This record gives sequence, C-alpha cells and structure tokens, in this order.
Amino acid sequence: ILPQIVNFLLLPFYSTVLDKKEYGIISSVEMYTYIISIFMCLCLDRAAQRFYFDEESLEDKKRVLSTFFVSITVVAIIVYLTSFIFYSFFNSDTKEFYKLFYYGVVISMLNSFSLIALSYYRLTENPKIYVLLKLSRFIINTLFIICALVWLEETGIAKIFADILSIAIMVPIYVIIIYSKIGLKFDINLLKKGLKYSIPFIPTILIAWVLTLSNRLFLEYYYDL
Repeated sequence: ILPQIVNFLLLPFYSTVLDKKEYGIISSVEMYTYIISIFMCLCLDRAAQRFYFDEESLEDKKRVLSTFFVSITVVAIIVYLTSFIFYSFFNSDTKEFYKLFYYGVVISMLNSFSLIALSYYRLTENPKIYVLLKLSRFIINTLFIICALVWLEETGIAKIFADILSIAIMVPIYVIIIYSKIGLKFDINLLKKGLKYSIPFIPTILIAWVLTLSNRLFLEYYYDL
C-alpha cells in the first residue's frame, strides 16, 4: 500500500517535470519491460511456488528454488546478450525505438534476480525480510528518481536510468540470499516439470497485458508522445 500512496503523492511533482514526450518514453519502456519479463522468466517463479510444497525435505525444497533460479538467470542473460549484439545492426531511424526496447531488456534482466529470492521469504513465511527487501528497493528507487528528475535534463531517460540503477544495487543482495539460503543446484527433470506447468500461464498473462497496457502501444503510434 505504501508505494501506491507515495506514488500518488508524488504525482504532482512528476506532472511538473515530465512533459508528454517524457511520459511516452517511460510508458513505452514499462510496456516493453512487462512483455519481456514474461518470456524471460517463463513464469517459472509461479512454478517454484507450486513445486516447493510438493517436496518434503528442506534440501529438496531448496533444489526446486535453485533449479528455477538458475533457469531464469540463464534465459535472462541470453536474452540480454542477444539484444546487446543486435543493437549494432539497427540504423539511426530504428535505433531510437530499439534503445527503449533495450532498456526494457536491461530492467527485466536485473529484475529476474529478485523473483526467486523474494519467493524464498514468501514461501518460508518470513514476511519481515520480504517486506524489508521490497521497501528498501522502493525507497532507493524513489530517491534516485527524484534526484534524476531534478538534476538531469532528459527526464524520461533519467527516470529509466534511475530504475536501472536502483535494481542493480539490489542484485548483489538477491544473489547473496540465493547463495547462502538456497545454494546453486540444477535438476533438468524438475525444470521440464516446471516448464510444463508454467508455460500455459504465458497466454493468460499476455491477454491481461492486452487488456491493461496495450493502449500505450496504440498511443505511441497514433499520437506524438
């Protein structure tokens, strides 16, 4: 609830420093981030919540989370490297569009490290650490955004860089949690079971995107944002 309240209170500030074009840039990146994140994690974080309670021993539960963390991380890094390589092939006319897409890839890749780490504290019923992690990231992100919008000129891009930096700061913490609490193990058979469970979620989430965020795509093409 707190993030929604703070964002609502900061709305007059955002509307003062951001014009229509900057709002359009931010909305486009958020849209790309949403779509990319779906295919980057393949909904394996949902599968982790499903298969975690199927195991009886603590080691097997950790193996579930570790397998899906490794899978999500590998896919995220591959997608990021692929997008980075393809960036040089675009000409000046399309590079500006692809740059926003690339920012979405970076945010999605960094955010992928948080999925299983946060799921661990949710599944082990440790709400204090879970809330602390979420709140820390929110506070860092909000402070960076305010500083970026006040001191930098290209406010739309500045807000995006603030998002990237705030997530990047949290990534080492997520990795330490995974390494110390879960470990790094991989079970290919468990991954196959997880994908069989998680992939059917993708069309449902895409439909939800069509109903909620796709209007931003139409606005980007039909209006000068």
